[in-house]
Amino acid sequence: MEIEDVLIRKLEGLRTRVAYAALRPMVSFAFLHVIPYYASKKDFYVAVISEIMSRALNRFYHFVAKSDSGLGEILDTAKIIKIGMKETVPFGELYDFIPWSGEETIEGEETFRNLKDDDFLVLFGIHVPFPTPRYLTSMAMIYDVMPDELTFFVFVPTGVYTGFIEKRWHVYYDVILKIRRYNDFAFGEEDIFYIDVDGIVPDLPAGSIKCKLGNGGTIELI
Repeated sequence: MEIEDVLIRKLEGLRTRVAYAALRPMVSFAFLHVIPYYASKKDFYVAVISEIMSRALNRFYHFVAKSDSGLGEILDTAKIIKIGMKETVPFGELYDFIPWSGEETIEGEETFRNLKDDDFLVLFGIHVPFPTPRYLTSMAMIYDVMPDELTFFVFVPTGVYTGFIEKRWHVYYDVILKIRRYNDFAFGEEDIFYIDVDGIVPDLPAGSIKCKLGNGGTIELI
């Protein structure tokens, strides 16, 4: 069995938050599995919040475009919704630019309202801005207008939000995934990790999926 069969295909039409404590497994899960799987089936959108996140994604894109032309071609098809101070995009083509300096309300409801149920959206950078009440309210309004059956993934580091804010964000997702390391590993050793699954969704595996990074950085089930 592959991770696509066990988990990823079952997240279609759902809102999924992926919290990660380890960067390499998250990158593999997002860029080598989730994005190739859904971008081949649906119109592919990427929302990017902040210039910091856009720059990080752009540096990653230039690395993978050289080492994996297939993934580079997939990212080139992305329609980018950029929320920030510049219209520059990390890859793909600009679909819409939503000016935002970090202080005012994000006026992005109309852009996200126009997405369709059958679309695929990945959001990067939601954790970068400071979580002011105005920012959290803006994001909540955007989530409220998105199509109900949109296939939606958000990637955030573990522990960015705590307490009330963390509990509040949970209600906006159908599924919460947590990527955590099995143990510390030395250079040259296998990178083993768990994907914890939390969500009341039919046919979705309960508990934890034990994985490792295999050849080429793809995820293999253990």
